[in-house]
Amino acid sequence: MALKLCARNNDAIRREIAAYKHIDSASRSLPGSALVRRLLDSFELTGLADQHMCMIHEPLGVSIATFRDVHTPGRRLSEGFLKAVLVHVLQAVDFLHSDAGIVHTDGAHAETAPNHI
Repeated sequence: MALKLCARNNDAIRREIAAYKHIDSASRSLPGSALVRRLLDSFELTGLADQHMCMIHEPLGVSIATFRDVHTPGRRLSEGFLKAVLVHVLQAVDFLHSDAGIVHTDGAHAETAPNHI
């Protein structure tokens, strides 16, 4: 398990948790649904001066950069490997868009995004 402890309980954290819950309620008809990280649980902790939100996830695997550095001679990934990774990324995005109705935006532009999932 992986624990994400958020420094403060704020709107951005509540939106992230709401998005994970929405994803969990979506249809699982597309193959990309198995490739999207799920929220296993969330809870609040009371600190000395503030409330902190915590999220529990399954741990992620190794990053592509770390895989490349450890497992590939010359630090170059094969075309076949990169194609397989890209297919998985596109399947996950297709699930998020088509089944879950989620669009990921850059946090820097969050103020231009609608206030709904």
